[in-house]
Amino acid sequence: MREEEHKDRQYPQNPPTMAPLDFNKIKDFLKKSAKNPHHEAEVCTTLQALSWRITKVKSQIRRQNLHLYQHFDLLEIKSADSGSIFHQMVSELVSARVKEFFVILLNALASEYLGRCYLLQRKDIVKILTTILLG
Repeated sequence: MREEEHKDRQYPQNPPTMAPLDFNKIKDFLKKSAKNPHHEAEVCTTLQALSWRITKVKSQIRRQNLHLYQHFDLLEIKSADSGSIFHQMVSELVSARVKEFFVILLNALASEYLGRCYLLQRKDIVKILTTILLG
């Protein structure tokens, strides 16, 4: 094969992937740091990065990330424990800035079918989110 033909030839590419996440470390970090004002910037940055893994990627990767978030119960939606990530993020003790970034992540999740299915595993989510919006 001539070199010019070789250059023009299209080779199949691997589907793009994202760096793997250690969901247990992320959950531990969010639990320990959400209420700590000294870690506000890091918590907001983490929440933003998690949102961007939904909003700034192609649909195939978006679905993959949503499945992972649900599989690892990233926000501990299923937990009734008052120490869960979800409870902490919607509590009065979290700064308004952290709560804002958390709501942005929830909005990103709610914009996709898989994300809505994940969020709706919590029966009182609409009531809680309404309270946040009105509060």
